[in-house]
Amino acid sequence: MASSPPGSSGNNQPNSDPKFKTITYTLQHQMVLYRDACTQAASFPNNPNYRAKVSDSAEKLASTLKEAADLHPDPSVGREWRRQADEFVKSSGKERENALDEIGKGLLKVIVAPLALAGLGIYAAGEIVTGVGRATGEILTGVGSLLKGIGKLGKVALLGE
Repeated sequence: MASSPPGSSGNNQPNSDPKFKTITYTLQHQMVLYRDACTQAASFPNNPNYRAKVSDSAEKLASTLKEAADLHPDPSVGREWRRQADEFVKSSGKERENALDEIGKGLLKVIVAPLALAGLGIYAAGEIVTGVGRATGEILTGVGSLLKGIGKLGKVALLGE
């Protein structure tokens, strides 16, 4: 698969759009529901209701992925996500699990990227404050040394020592 949905595109940042953020959380929820349905179907392989639930969950997950594709600002990425959604529904077994893993990796990127950027911002601010603190400390040390020197000169001038 050429790109992993959502959030794997280059320059366009879809995670700044509130609608896109909402759909990514919905997609995450649909992934959980799909995995739960698969677990239930594996636990009760002879029950057709659980197999139907897997199919229904897969359709809903693919539909949500298509909604995310429609909201993406880059049409080529949106087309790729739509293709992956179609492949996900048509596939089964290990192929479907691989497709789901790709979708999950992309989703993780969308959710974690803003946190990583915020962390970098906080780190940079800390470095700036530390640098300013060091510079301020050196300036104060310099001023203190200067005043100490002036004090010694004053002592010599006043007391003649």
